[in-house]
Amino acid sequence: LGFVVAVVAPGPPAALLGFAVVGLGISVMAPLCFAAAGRLDPAETGVAVARLNIFNYVGFLFGSALVTGLWGAGVSHRAGLVVPLAAAAAIALFAFGFGERRTAANFVLLGSGQGAGGDLSLSEAASRPNAG
Repeated sequence: LGFVVAVVAPGPPAALLGFAVVGLGISVMAPLCFAAAGRLDPAETGVAVARLNIFNYVGFLFGSALVTGLWGAGVSHRAGLVVPLAAAAAIALFAFGFGERRTAANFVLLGSGQGAGGDLSLSEAASRPNAG
């Protein structure tokens, strides 16, 4: 939503408001991505995070060159913002496929677990075969 506002903004104040919304939305992306990478294989968390960082650096280098160099200088800066807008839209679409897979075996009735307060988290429930 923030990128759309920034792209169609009639002036700098509206564009700054759009970028503020983008910043609020994107600020949670890195921690969520690192947490998801760490959950893929708990024994190899460092390897997963290192691989994720490779994509971060490549994306930063090529993304900024594409927006400022190829699109920004060749067409306009407003048109250059369409590239990150498309990337953000793709992330939003694909994000649903990366959610935690929940099955009936993952859920435990409240109060039946041995965790703090008697409740088990989903990860604790999955690790205990007869928790429910």
